[in-house]
Amino acid sequence: MRVEVTTDAKTTEAVLSHHLDSFLKLPSVGVAGVAELLADYAPDAKIFTPHGVIEGEANRKSFFEDMIPLAEKLLPTLTLDVQEVRGEVAYIVWSAGATAPLGTDTFVVRDGKIVVQTFAAYLPS
Repeated sequence: MRVEVTTDAKTTEAVLSHHLDSFLKLPSVGVAGVAELLADYAPDAKIFTPHGVIEGEANRKSFFEDMIPLAEKLLPTLTLDVQEVRGEVAYIVWSAGATAPLGTDTFVVRDGKIVVQTFAAYLPS
């Protein structure tokens, strides 16, 4: 018999807070900061992006390493416009000036780890 562990909003909010703080530090700490981001994910976590689903720790690591130059561009004007947490689900809407006028992420947190994330951003050329 499997025991279902539910995640309350307080736990979800704590995981989201750590994740966002780690992302904000990414440009200054570089590749070393990727480990902090990866620590938030369950081993079988999936990240849904417009370019496909990212699965596996090695692929998540590559995703965030590739994100470092983008993070450097986003952070000077990054604002968190919406943050909603309900139980195990967190939803954010963010913007970063002309670089990324609209971005959104949804996180599903179970047992203190992100098990699903969706990510999309409008990045005009």
